[in-house]
Amino acid sequence: MFKNTFIFFLIFISTVFAFPQSKENVKRTNISYSIGPALIYQKSIYKGIDDKIIPVPAFSIRYKKILINGLNLNYQLYKTKSFLTLIGTNLKFSGFDPDDSYYLKGIHKRKTQINLFSSFDYTFKNNFIGIKISDDINNSNNGYEIEFYLGKRVRIANNILNFRLKSIYENLDRANFNYGVYLNEQTFFRPYYNVGSSISFGFDFSYIRNYKKNSFMIILSQKFLDSNIKNSPIIDASIDTTFLISYLFNF
Repeated sequence: MFKNTFIFFLIFISTVFAFPQSKENVKRTNISYSIGPALIYQKSIYKGIDDKIIPVPAFSIRYKKILINGLNLNYQLYKTKSFLTLIGTNLKFSGFDPDDSYYLKGIHKRKTQINLFSSFDYTFKNNFIGIKISDDINNSNNGYEIEFYLGKRVRIANNILNFRLKSIYENLDRANFNYGVYLNEQTFFRPYYNVGSSISFGFDFSYIRNYKKNSFMIILSQKFLDSNIKNSPIIDASIDTTFLISYLFNF
């Protein structure tokens, strides 16, 4: 259980850390990397699963057009002053271990999601807009999601602030995979539930303070769950919240 949780949070770091790091906070050399300690608070949305506070390492490596953040791999396919197109892959777990909650016992453990994704960003002045499409190739459920986002980046001296509004569409198969109860998982107190396709909204906020060779970083990410998700018998929250604080050594 700890191993899956540990890797899950590495993935979160990689996913959210990528958007402030990708353009502003990378040395213009062939290779650069950052590593340091991080502390994450994750609010659980599943019944019977406790919120978690966990220490994890945060790291990032860039080599030419390749960027590795945790277990997230990006390749820069196309870039101009205003446009950035990435392709890549990442891993994602189901977000809970059924053995951790009496209510979730009997839920089949989902396979690790291996997502192939592509993203497209357009930057104008200090604003950016984009789309990211992720497709799970490791499960037979044909699950995919599409994320639209609009954000603003502000740089004041050595301080970088990013704010991003996002909408996340999860198709029926992906939503059921993450939040539903399949027929062979239902019990007397946990009825069958088909989530259906869903659209959730949220925001990401990050603050980075750069020093000569080090960086201090705070990230807050919130996802306001679609009503179809909130009504699931295994869901016990309406907002999915993650908070990260980290100190990075840049090389």
